[in-house]
Amino acid sequence: MQHSLPSSNVDMREYFKPRLQLITGKGGVGRTTVAIALAQAFVEQGLKVLLLEVRDADSELHHDPEQSQRAQDSMLGRSLSQSLGQDQVFALGEIPLMISPKLWAAQLIAEEGHRGFLRSIIPSDRLVKAALESKALSRFLRSAPSMHELGIFYHLKYFDECTEYDKIVIDMPATGHTLALSQLPDRIANIIKKGQIVDALRSGMQRITDPKSASMWIVTLAEKLPLSEAQEVSEALLKDDIQAAGVICNRGLKRTLTDDEQALLQHILTDTPNITDASLDSAHVRELLLSALHHVHQEPEIKALLNSFPRLLDLPELSKATDRAQFAFNHWLK
Repeated sequence: MQHSLPSSNVDMREYFKPRLQLITGKGGVGRTTVAIALAQAFVEQGLKVLLLEVRDADSELHHDPEQSQRAQDSMLGRSLSQSLGQDQVFALGEIPLMISPKLWAAQLIAEEGHRGFLRSIIPSDRLVKAALESKALSRFLRSAPSMHELGIFYHLKYFDECTEYDKIVIDMPATGHTLALSQLPDRIANIIKKGQIVDALRSGMQRITDPKSASMWIVTLAEKLPLSEAQEVSEALLKDDIQAAGVICNRGLKRTLTDDEQALLQHILTDTPNITDASLDSAHVRELLLSALHHVHQEPEIKALLNSFPRLLDLPELSKATDRAQFAFNHWLK
C-alpha cells in the first residue's frame, strides 16, 4: 500500500525554511496536532523552537487575572501534556515555558500586544500603564472591531523580533480569525486613515506574506467538507496577498505499511484472529483496517479534491505524538 498523495514527488523542504510557520484551518481538523508535530520535527533538526497558540478573544474577555485559568483555557497546553504523557496541564501564558530541551511554548495574548502597541505611540511607560488601567480604554481594546487582532499582531511582532529562537510555529485560531488578522491593516486604515500605526501594520504584515520569512499551512481532513473549506480558505488568503505554502491533510490514513503490519493485516483479513494474541493490539488493528478501507474505498470526489491542491502533505493517523513528529521530520524536512 503506497503513499498516494501528490506531494510524494514534490520537494517541500523549501517551504519549511522560513522562520515563521503558521498553521491554520477550520475547527476540528487537528491544527494543534499538526503544529506540535512540526515543532517537534524542527527540534529533531537541532533547532530552538517556540510554539505559540493564539489566546481567543472570549477567554481574554472573561479572564480573571487574580485566578490563573490559562492552563484550562489552553488547548495547546493540554495537547503538549498528553503528547509527553504528563498528568498536569502546561500552564501557558505570555512568557515562554520550556517544554523540553530546545522547545518552548507560550500564548499570543491581545492584552500583551496592546501594551506593545501603546508603547509604540506613547513614549512613557508610566503613561502606558495609566492608559491600560483606564476602564474605558481597556473596554475599547477588548471589544472594538479589529482591536483583538491588533493586540495579537503586536504580540507576535514582539516574538518575531526575538533572536533566541530558530523557528516559530504558530497554532493559529480558526480560519475566520486568521483572515481577520490578514485584513487588519486595511481595517485599521478605515479607522485611522493613515499614519505610523497603519504603516507599521503594513510593514509587519509583509513579514507574514513574504514566503521568504513565513509559510502559511492550511490543515484539513480527507473529507469532502473540510477539503472544500480548505479550497475556500486558500482562495480567501490569496485575496489578501497570502500564498499558502500548502495544505496538510491530517489523519490521511494513507501510509506505507511495514512488512510486519502487512502480514498482520493479511492475518486479520484471511484468518480468524485469536483474541488472546498479544500482537493484536486493538488500536493498532483499527488503524490498519481504516487505512486499508480508506485506500480502497476513497470516494472519487475526495480524490479529486486532494489532487486539486498543488502542494499537499499527509500526516497519517499515528497514535503517538513522537511518531507524528518523526514522520514529519522524515517526510517533510529531510
